[in-house]
Order: sequence, then C-alpha cells, then structure tokens
Amino acid sequence: MKNYKYLLLFCFLSVSLSSFGQDAALKNWPAFWAKFKTAIHTKNTSSLRKLMSDDFFDGGGGGTASEWVSTMQANNSWTFYKPVVAKGTKPGTCSVPCRSTKDGYLLFEYRKGKWYWVGLGGEGQD
Repeated sequence: MKNYKYLLLFCFLSVSLSSFGQDAALKNWPAFWAKFKTAIHTKNTSSLRKLMSDDFFDGGGGGTASEWVSTMQANNSWTFYKPVVAKGTKPGTCSVPCRSTKDGYLLFEYRKGKWYWVGLGGEGQD
C-alpha cells in the first residue's frame, strides 16, 4: 500500500509538471513568434540566429544553424519564408511542446524554458 501512494504521488507530479511546461510554452509563444516574424521580414540574420537551436536540422544537409542563416542571406531565401510565416502556425505532436508552420515547413520546439526554431520539416509534417 505504501508503494501505491508513492506511485500516485509520482504520477500526480509528472502530470502537474508536464502541464506547467505546456502552460509556460503557450504563454511564451506569442513573444517568440513576433520576434521570429520580425527577423524574417527585416532580414535580420543575427536576430534569426538567436532564435534557432544549436542542433538546427537543415533538412539533411548537415549544415549548422549559422551556415543555414548565411545560405538564406546568400540565396535571398527571405522571399520564400515570408509567405510561409504569413500563414501562421499550428500545434505539433512532439515529446515537448512544439509547433510548425501551417504547411509544416518550419519546426519550433519549447526547450528549457525557451522557444527555438529547430529545423525544416516537409509539407504536411508536424
């Protein structure tokens, strides 16, 4: 019976902490999204890099986040990203709070109390 009480307490704490993380993620999303949209629309590579995770996934090319930002600048990729960002985002299905653009091209995760652009998806991905 004693072990059962500990198991119940553990389950309660796990659910409570999980929903706390989700609440914090929801609260912090609008500010992150505003910064992200501004960085895209103003072509601000340094601001954009600060919003990216260090383990940014570039779709399989093996480049770093800094290399991706440099490539965006060199290729003037801003024209591609502006309409993607304009469509907004949707919640994703991940082990941590996450979102993607509505078309699934850009992926975002909430890690250690902060939102990050974590990589590129593909059409229809979460």
